[in-house]
Amino acid sequence: MAAMSQSERWYRLHNGTAMRFPSCLSVLVSFLAVFAVAVTAHSADPSICDEIIEIQSIPMKGEGGDDVFLKLMEAGELAIPCLIDRITDTTPVPDPRMAPTFHGTVVGDIAVFMLARITERSFADFLPKEAADAYQVEGIYGYFRYVSDPTHRQAVQEQWRGWWKENGK
Repeated sequence: MAAMSQSERWYRLHNGTAMRFPSCLSVLVSFLAVFAVAVTAHSADPSICDEIIEIQSIPMKGEGGDDVFLKLMEAGELAIPCLIDRITDTTPVPDPRMAPTFHGTVVGDIAVFMLARITERSFADFLPKEAADAYQVEGIYGYFRYVSDPTHRQAVQEQWRGWWKENGK
């Protein structure tokens, strides 16, 4: 094989393999950018739920609501993981529902109400049969009686986690 001149080496270097590197790099960068957008679109910053304690009103379906309620509704499925995490939060808060109100409302209850609203599921679907039956008879008070036991709150949280694992996008 004949020796290459300096200009031939330069040509091969700049038009051959070396020129493939920038195009491979740009493909890799493009892939990573698309991947980052996809990951961001399917996971929310947990801080999206930090303001849940500030919800002043959870309106009847089809009505407006305060800014925090509307922000969580707009976040939709992105808020579901952090709302599930909040189910066991027993920080007392005023009941933001229009009616009937309950004096012992905690952050975890608001998280459950928001999950039900966002997913369009009844929170009774995540209760054991006896508690769901009590909900059918007593309404919201059946739910509140059930979750007054902290282990029951954890059970509700695990039901939501399982549902999200199966149904989340």
